[in-house]
Amino acid sequence: MSKFLLLTFVYTLTALHYGKGLEAISRNINDANDGTIFTYRLPDNTEPLSYDLRITPDIENRSFHGQVDIVLKAKQYTTEVILNSKDLILLSVPTLQDLRTNRSIAIKDYTFDKPNEWLVIKLEKSILPSRLYKLTVVFRGILRDDFIGFHKYFYDSGNHSRYLCMI
Repeated sequence: MSKFLLLTFVYTLTALHYGKGLEAISRNINDANDGTIFTYRLPDNTEPLSYDLRITPDIENRSFHGQVDIVLKAKQYTTEVILNSKDLILLSVPTLQDLRTNRSIAIKDYTFDKPNEWLVIKLEKSILPSRLYKLTVVFRGILRDDFIGFHKYFYDSGNHSRYLCMI
């Protein structure tokens, strides 16, 4: 339990610190080789209101698995929900629930847009503006050691070597 609380605390601090001012930063990158422009800013057809993120690291196997429940608001009619996703593997089809009616919204398909590092979730029908929805995604990934994404950090603590997982 204490590991989960520490992980949640580190994630929250990181998100609060690095999340400030990101709206002002242009995130288009022009590939010098072929002129392709990758857009890392997410479309604004939905707005995340809260995240409930649970991650369980497996340090020995250099992996992790987890689940995120995202409460989001549709800002316009849309048949797509797009999330940032780099090097994650989904363990099941994402689910979307209308919080007003408690009905499930049918997922048509989902794909990974690797150049933009997006998970694109395509819906059977449009979601409605100003309505709240809960999106659930179950995933796994590699516990990295290069300080990118969810990664492990090795440090010495007196006579003991320890690992700390951070986002």
